[in-house]
Amino acid sequence: MIHVIYMAAGNSRRFGSNKLLYLYEGKPLYRHGLELLLELKQEMGEKLTVTVVTQYAEILEEAQDIFERCGMAGMQAVFCEKSRLGASYTIRAGIEAVISQDPVSGQPKEGQSMIGEKDYLMFMVADQPHLTLDSVRKLIRTAVSREQSAFSGPLAEECSRWETLSLRCGSTPGNPCMFRADLIPELMSLTGDQGGRKVLKQRACKYVDIFDKRELEDVDEMLQVTENLGEK
Repeated sequence: MIHVIYMAAGNSRRFGSNKLLYLYEGKPLYRHGLELLLELKQEMGEKLTVTVVTQYAEILEEAQDIFERCGMAGMQAVFCEKSRLGASYTIRAGIEAVISQDPVSGQPKEGQSMIGEKDYLMFMVADQPHLTLDSVRKLIRTAVSREQSAFSGPLAEECSRWETLSLRCGSTPGNPCMFRADLIPELMSLTGDQGGRKVLKQRACKYVDIFDKRELEDVDEMLQVTENLGEK
């Protein structure tokens, strides 16, 4: 099973305002990735869960409303006020929410982890509007192929060492990233603004190549957005 943690909680310090609510190509920036995940959830059903983590009440309410209208279990949105203190708090809140949720009923269960030993966590950020569903599918297929032992010979030995996966364009790695479930303790031990890439760099990583660098670009400054909109 794949558990996606959608990180819609950044402080947007360089952007100057809440970039996730900024209208980009006709919709709030964070909705681009969320709608991609809704389509992916429809394809994968119970094999995928989606958890949105945010420090913004508006995003929380909108995500909860969208999930309720979709009527699919295994989708939740959680509020994390401490996300303002750094990415590690968002990561921790997402993992805790996934652990406690039954992926079939969508209801929390106390004292029982809902993450299997062969599951993966995928962390996806909410400010990559050009990320495509095909690239996310490719990343997931690679992870699933490892667990299903789809390879043989030297390649099978190589894939047995994969502990993390990441998209990459050329020599530039980017999000989303995936982590085997047994790396949860390391992810939970991150502090401050440390992100999952700190764990990824210390573990065997399978880079999944894509060919459009725009997919990995985030929108950190107002100028980037206005240039894409053709404004001066």
